[in-house]
Order: sequence, then C-alpha cells, then structure tokens
Amino acid sequence: MPTVVFLHGAGMGGWMWRPQVEALSQFRCLTPDLPGHGGAVPWTTLRDAAAWVAGFIAREAPGGHAHVVGLSLGAVIGYELLTAFPDSVDRLVLSGGMGMGRPGRTFLGRLMRVSMPLVKNRLVVKATLSAMRVPAADRGLAYGAMTRMSPDVLADMVDEVLAYHVDEILRTRPHRVLAVAGSLEVAAIRTTVRWLGEMMPAGETAIVPRGLHTWNWQYPELFNRIVADWLSRDA
Repeated sequence: MPTVVFLHGAGMGGWMWRPQVEALSQFRCLTPDLPGHGGAVPWTTLRDAAAWVAGFIAREAPGGHAHVVGLSLGAVIGYELLTAFPDSVDRLVLSGGMGMGRPGRTFLGRLMRVSMPLVKNRLVVKATLSAMRVPAADRGLAYGAMTRMSPDVLADMVDEVLAYHVDEILRTRPHRVLAVAGSLEVAAIRTTVRWLGEMMPAGETAIVPRGLHTWNWQYPELFNRIVADWLSRDA
C-alpha cells in the first residue's frame, strides 16, 4: 500500500486531513503535525521543517520515501523537500503554495502580530472558519489550533513563506508534481503554480474553478479524486 504524507497549512494540524484519510483508504495516510504546531518540535525555518518531514518519512514510510500532499505552508515545505531532500519524495500534489516572493511581507508580518488577538474573539473565529469552509465536525479542533498558535511564530512563518522563491534546481527534478491553486486565490499563488507546471519536466498545473485557498474543505470529493488520480495514474 503506497504511503502518502499530508502536510497541513499554518495554524492548523494533521487533523485537517480527516476527509482525505477517510476517503483514500487505498493509501496509507500519515498526517503529522508540523514543527511549531503544538508538539515538541519548535518552528525555526522552512528548510528545517522540510528536514523534519524528511526524517519523519525516513522513520515512518517503507523504503524511506513517500508521496506528499501539501496545502499552503505544507505546499511550500513540499517545494523545500524537492529542493533539499528529493530522495524522500515520490509524487506530489502541492496546492496554494507561494514561491515567487511577494512585496510587503514585513508589513504583513507586523500586521499578523497585531491582529492575532482577534483570534480569541469567537465571532471572528466563527466567521473565519466558515469562510474557510472548515467542516462543522472539525471546527472545535480548528478553534483550538488557532487560539494555541503563538502570534510571533505564525508571523515568522508568514514572513518566510511570503519571501520564499522556488529554487531553480527544480528544473532538474524528475518528480511528477501537480501544482494546484483555486481560481479565487491571490495572483501570486496562481502565478507560482503555473510557473511550477512549466518549469518542472514532469510537472503539471491545475486551477480549480471558483476554488478558495482551502478548496480541500470547499470541494472535498474533487480534492480526493484529484489526489487519488495523480498518485495512482500510470506515468
């Protein structure tokens, strides 16, 4: 049974992949909590997070390699796995990851630090989770994850993700990579995934019509079909 490692977004946790774990029984699904998300491993850098994931795969996946599905922060860590730890990964589905840098990242980081106390406001949280299409069954977990997250750690993650540039070495990587974005995501993400699909020899791009950043919750059946097809289809 092929192993798939799911990498969640910032401020979330492995629990967010419940709809995928329940639907994709043909795979051995692993859903770790990334560094900086409530476990014993602190957040430092994207490269360190990728090294931690590579170590997790080495320990948990037969043969020391696995397919990877990543969303948002998880997608950017997927880029880093391809860059620095290519032997750890097989096929990848990476959605909503920044990869070309973005002006104003320092301002956005400061704004994140200032606005994080709003996460304690139940009305704000309720509206945010509704906008993200978080399933009702998971909203308690989502609220807990958001309120436990350190504002400084989250701001550091956001700063680094917004500054991130995909390494040119990906032009040489033979991995089959599906880079995905929702059509309603910011232009920087849509540009990144189109660029990845063009630059990687076995890369492809998909744009989800009317898709949000968290289209895995918005259209779970579609998300599951795309993941299963990409990881299972003949090369």
